This record gives sequence, structure tokens and C-alpha cells, in this order.
Amino acid sequence: MSKLFYELKTLSQFVVALVLVYLNAKTAFLLSLTVSVLQTRTVAEFLQPSTTRSMVETNSGVKVSNDGPAVFGSVLTFTAELDNNTGIGDEYRYIFIHNAKCAGRHRHSIRASRKANLSLLFQDEDCEKGSYFMTVTVYEDRSYVLNKKVAFGKTTFVLTNELVGNITVNQDVESEQESDLPLLSTEEETNLTATLHDPSGFLDDAIISYSWNIDGYNIIDAGPTLIYNFSRPGRHEIDVTVVAFIPSVSQTQNKTNLSFRSHTRWGFLSQQVIAKDPIGNINVDGNLYLEHGDLLILEVSCNGSGPYEYCWKVYDTGELPVNLTCPEPVVTSNCSFPIVHYFSNPGLYHIGMYIANDVAHLQKGVDVQIYDISRKKQLSVVIVPVSCTVLTIIIIVTGVAYHLQQRNKQKIEVADFDFQKPDELLEKTFYERLRDSFKEVFYNTQQHSGKTFKTVSPKNGHVTVEDATIIDSNSSDIHSSYGTIA
Repeated sequence: MSKLFYELKTLSQFVVALVLVYLNAKTAFLLSLTVSVLQTRTVAEFLQPSTTRSMVETNSGVKVSNDGPAVFGSVLTFTAELDNNTGIGDEYRYIFIHNAKCAGRHRHSIRASRKANLSLLFQDEDCEKGSYFMTVTVYEDRSYVLNKKVAFGKTTFVLTNELVGNITVNQDVESEQESDLPLLSTEEETNLTATLHDPSGFLDDAIISYSWNIDGYNIIDAGPTLIYNFSRPGRHEIDVTVVAFIPSVSQTQNKTNLSFRSHTRWGFLSQQVIAKDPIGNINVDGNLYLEHGDLLILEVSCNGSGPYEYCWKVYDTGELPVNLTCPEPVVTSNCSFPIVHYFSNPGLYHIGMYIANDVAHLQKGVDVQIYDISRKKQLSVVIVPVSCTVLTIIIIVTGVAYHLQQRNKQKIEVADFDFQKPDELLEKTFYERLRDSFKEVFYNTQQHSGKTFKTVSPKNGHVTVEDATIIDSNSSDIHSSYGTIA
């Protein structure tokens, strides 16, 4: 098709050149003007790409936009603006063509400088709702035979019979994370606003009512704004039904009289949000007063909705942070994590902690004291061994002394032939024997300096023993036996 157009352009130029040779200048000018009009109105219109073909072409040299979507009965404005490096002239011709299923003209031509606006009114009885294309072709507007195409562009627009708008959600606390759905705190109030899209002022004089429905709870005719607290964590559904009664108004826009007839329009707006519990009640369990050499072990826990991000850092008391940030936070699904650290030197330290979820963040710090003292043994560790050692020495000395005393002492036992003694050979217990032994030791010690005599001579059948100790016959040292003299 473009090849055919090029051949027709070449043929037209050739014909004009031949005519200029044979005709005078005035006649040639009129002929040239006639050919130019013919090409613009007929050839260019015949060869203009259809809507299907324009969908294939790419934008080049001109930016085309619109302020849709548009409700039937409102004005839809299209804007075409040339790029800075496109065209060199002061005036251009803009050819607007749309493919909307509407009665009436689909092609509009506008002369303008580097920017052109086209405002169209689409009525529901003339059009079908849907999504359509508007193509714009820009020509340099010359006074001689042919116009030069300098740019092409397109835009998509939507026609509907329902009111168009959205629900904006705002909270004083900004979300910590980006999300497709608004993230809200369960402890903060939320400002909800229903906003209708009406760039042409179609609803300026309309009477509009708003009915809200939040998770099945209806709020009738509450106005375009609502303050609500999503106290339960989870996903929530917000729906707004908008009814607009539009009176009959006559307005003039872009020098075109547009009639707004009295009718009613409906609209349904919807928005989902996610509510979460903020971080709260940070608890730190563990010993904060440690001896040098001990390991710091703390357990940190908190409340709130997950997931969570956390980090911690050890500071000296002289460099406490104003704002603790986490360049590489640890992500966890449970708000519980340990802090384990070894301090190489004693002193006072500060542990800074940062915990955040999608709707809030908190900082908390604790001081840790590391002390260093000399190790001292317990008193019992010293007293018990010393006492046992002293007691052992006393027992040994006492035993050795007793042994030496008994070895140096000579004993004479005298037989007692008094067989009438009633308490002979009485059986004694161990305690009684032990008691008698102690009595014997103390008694012999007291009698050690008793009377002694020397042997003089045998006389009358008696023998005097030299240096012998006189022993009481009643003493327990005398062991009686029957018919034996020791």
C-alpha cells in the first residue's frame, strides 16, 4: 500500500511539473492547490491505515494520551504532543481516528502547533461500552502540493456506563514493607476515601450517595469518607456502592455545546486491605550481671503479626546509637531469637536490638555488666582439711606416747586365791571394757610415783623385789586366774 502511495505521489509531481512548463504561474498555482486538496481529502483518506493496522504500528514522534475511562454522557479528552526532535514547522495537521462502536464520525482533523487536544462526547444510546483505540497521524501543514507525515501514535481508551473511581486507604503509621495490598496496623484508625474519576466535571452538580460495606457490615449513606479501625488481623474486604443523580445541565467546553441530560448512574468500588498487629511487649530473659569469662545468653521474645525482621549489636556505653538500622536483617516467622556473645574484657556494655514487622518497628536496649574479681576458696575448703590434719596428728602423738609408756612400765601380777569373790569372770560389753581401759590409763598415771622397795635378802621365805611398783590388789591391772601365777 505504501509503495502504491509513493508511486501516486511521484506521478502527481510529474504531472504538476509538466503543467508548469506549459501554463502560466497563476494557473499552475491553482492547479497545485487543487492537487494538494485532492491528495489530502481523497488519496490520504483512502490510504490512511485502518484501526486494525494502527494497532500494529508503534508510536513514533508523538505522545498520545487521554483522561479516560469515560462514563457515557461525560466528555473524553485526547491529547497529542510532538516530541522535541520531531518536525521543524510551526503548524501541523493532526488526524484523529478511533474504532469505537459508535454512531457518527470516527475521523477528526485539527490544525495546531506542537500540541493538539480533541474532546469527544460519547452517549450510551450511540455507543457500546468497551476498550478502543485512538490513532493520531501528524502532517506538516504546507501551502504547496503535498503534506509530509512526521509522526504517528495511538492510545487506548475505555467507555463504560458505570461510575469509575477507587478507594484510598491512609493511616498515620506508614507501612514498613511494600505490598500489592495496603498494610494496616490493628492499633491505628484508618481513613477510607471513595474518589470518583471525573476529569470533565460531569458530576459537579450531581447528588451522590455512598453506602459502605466492610466485611459484611453495612454503613448506609456515610459520605465519601469513613474512619474505621480494623482491630482484627487478617484480610478485609471494603465495598462502596455509589449512586449519582445527574440533573440536566448545559455546558460549553472547547467551544462545543455539550448537553448533559438528567439521569442516574451507579458505581461499585472495591478494595482489599491486610491488617496486622504491631510489634509489642519485647521481653529479654537472661543474666545481665556476669563474671568475666562467662558467656552472655539472652532470649528475646515479642508479640505481633509475622513475619519479623531483627538484628542486634553490642556497643560500649560511650557510643549508644540514636537509630539502630538493620542493613541485613534476619527474617523469622516466630518473634523469638537468642543473643549469645562473649566479652573479652570486663566493663559495662549496651546491647541494642531492632525488631520490625510489616506495620511497625521497635528498638530496645539492655545494659550488661561484666565484672572481674580474684577467685577465693571457700572457708570450709580450708577449715575441714586443716582440722582433720590436726586431729590426725593428735591421735598419732597420743598413740605413740601411750605405746612408749606401756613398753617402759613393768607389771607384776599377783595371783589371788580368794575363790569366794562373787564378781569373778563377769561378762562385760565393749563399752564397759573401753571405759575400764580409760580408767586404768588415768589411774596408772596418777600412781606412777607410788612406793618402791629394793631387794634386801630372802627372809622368812619372802622375797623383796627391787624397784617394783606396789599395785593395789583391788586394781583392774591384776588379772586373776585359777592356779596360775604370771
